[in-house]
Amino acid sequence: MQTAIERLVDLAGRNDLKVPPYPAALARLTRILGRHEYKIQELARAVASDQALTASILRYANTVRMGGGAPIQSLERAITQIGASEVMRAALAGGLGKVAVAPGPLMTLRHKVWMEALLSAALAQELAGLRGLQADIAFLAGLLHDFGKVVLLATLDQGGGEGPRGPAERWFEIIDKHHVDAGVRAAREWRLPQAVVEIIRAHHGNVAIDAGYKPLLQIVQLTDCIVEIMNRSQVITSDDLAKIPGLALGECTRLAHSLAGIVDGVASFSEPERSPAPAGPTVSWVEPAAKKEPPAGRADFAASVERRDGPILYTAKAIDWQRLIVRGCAPLPENSLVKLTIHVGNDIRIMMHVARCASEGGEWEVELRPFALGGDSKTQYEAIVLRALKVAKA
Repeated sequence: MQTAIERLVDLAGRNDLKVPPYPAALARLTRILGRHEYKIQELARAVASDQALTASILRYANTVRMGGGAPIQSLERAITQIGASEVMRAALAGGLGKVAVAPGPLMTLRHKVWMEALLSAALAQELAGLRGLQADIAFLAGLLHDFGKVVLLATLDQGGGEGPRGPAERWFEIIDKHHVDAGVRAAREWRLPQAVVEIIRAHHGNVAIDAGYKPLLQIVQLTDCIVEIMNRSQVITSDDLAKIPGLALGECTRLAHSLAGIVDGVASFSEPERSPAPAGPTVSWVEPAAKKEPPAGRADFAASVERRDGPILYTAKAIDWQRLIVRGCAPLPENSLVKLTIHVGNDIRIMMHVARCASEGGEWEVELRPFALGGDSKTQYEAIVLRALKVAKA
């Protein structure tokens, strides 16, 4: 007998499935870039027609700009800085991300799926460059091969109100069974390249695929393996990547070196257009995870999170190797990536994954987990943890 959740997903998999419209600004960009000649001003006007997309492009251009200097504030300069191909990739991530991070009862699950899609897209782009394949198509295939999950979750969210509650693992288990068909349908309605449709259809390796698409399919499957490792471990080295069948040694070294920049770019697109309302989502169909014992070391330092509408200040309360607990006046969306600055002596900037956010005693308690730590930030974070643990033992 079907559960309530299964009945909802079954309904969404039929004609009631609502595929989100392809963003109009993206369609205009596609037409312009399809011509042999175009002007930067044309691209800027196409982007400027969408306020949220404009903010995404400017934020991304500032994330990847080289050499420091004054922040990039004009679209034309941003497009010149990152190039037309990067504009299109950033526009795809920003435009389609609206569906993924919109409020709703299943918002936390869509956050997780979207963050992993962004990571997969950036990794696929990097691998395609190393293997001499077309980076644009690889990015698109990485971004959208699991987008059917977002489409299904968004369709279910549209019902609003009360719905069946269940653990996140159960929701994902059911969505996994239906997301390929939903993704193929979305790609066809959006008239995406046939290569992308085929990758969506075959990325689980259980259907035949034309030999011409196999190199791209392998790249996307490899990115899934890398993202899985990133979800399990805070620190990813070339040795960790070397355990994945199909990755060459040189690719492992290059990817490990690029991870910090990849995660930094992904964080630019993994947050909603504005911070959640102070009251948080009014309805959630996801059962909250059991609260773990607090980290072993006490902490008492300031930390701030970069957001689109300005930094948010928090006070650290506890810390260990896996977790940092902070408290403050604003919530953070679960399953998103954030840029955290720890204010102790010289500021330490670390990428963090928001594992839990809950209202506690009039404040918001947020559990953060280090994500893709490496280099100086890893050394500095470890020093803070060691000091906290020594104090706890004293």
